[in-house]
Amino acid sequence: MKVITTISSLSNLNSIIDLIDGVMVGNSDFATNLNVSFTNEELEKILHFCVLNNKLMFLKIDLYMESKDIEKVTNFIKKFIDNHIYYVGIDIGVYQILKDLNLEHHFIYDNPTMIANKEDFNFLASLNMHASSMSYEIPFKDVIISKNYSSLPMFYKVFGYQKMFHSKRKLLSLYEEYSHTSIDRSNLSLKEALRNDKYKIIEDNHGTTIFRHYPLCYLKEALLFNKIDYIFLDSLNISDDLFLKILNIYLNTINNKIMVEDAFDLYLDLNLDYEDGFIYLDTVYQKEEF
Repeated sequence: MKVITTISSLSNLNSIIDLIDGVMVGNSDFATNLNVSFTNEELEKILHFCVLNNKLMFLKIDLYMESKDIEKVTNFIKKFIDNHIYYVGIDIGVYQILKDLNLEHHFIYDNPTMIANKEDFNFLASLNMHASSMSYEIPFKDVIISKNYSSLPMFYKVFGYQKMFHSKRKLLSLYEEYSHTSIDRSNLSLKEALRNDKYKIIEDNHGTTIFRHYPLCYLKEALLFNKIDYIFLDSLNISDDLFLKILNIYLNTINNKIMVEDAFDLYLDLNLDYEDGFIYLDTVYQKEEF
């Protein structure tokens, strides 16, 4: 099991490099919902730093591709080819580009809804990709069952805000245009009139994303993390200081320094919203009532 996280800056990488096995980074031309968009030069520095420290670099390329994107994505990937790099994508088109470059074994398929059963997960092993995630809308027990059923390595997010809506439309810009107002987009949230929950919203080069009002937290299932090849903790919308506390709680639990129950109490003390989401919830299809 390897621990992967995002970072907010080059200095942030230096402060946590000894705690983790790899880092997820990207450029806003090719990735969505980033803490920070790194330039090509900065990505080269991150890669060099990872190589020196025997860490892995996970290059996020999760745009929903169109035909016009093929050439620019291909050229971007060609700038970053190294045994220490894995390419994390949501669109199977990225896999096809990597296959054309004989790099498909470095592709990680991270689609948050598509892979929802063990047969689908096992099929991906035949594509010679490196790893895949599974849907975050199925019970965690089904994720573990699927992993046990297949030789394909698994990449799975065990902490972080999960998107519940994405549109290629730039909704915040449209709102500003038609309301003739300017929005402070730092740490922006939506709130309905009849609910207290706040839903974080981000607009970037690829459209608009709205997130669930609570971060996913699989801490109560930490004893099963050793079944997963890559566990991913996403610091998006979390301050560096707070994320470091969360990361240490996870690491101490994984390394059996604290009990799961005590770790979860420490997490709750951080005053983050918490809900189980789909971790223990089976999907039930009900007959339509006429």
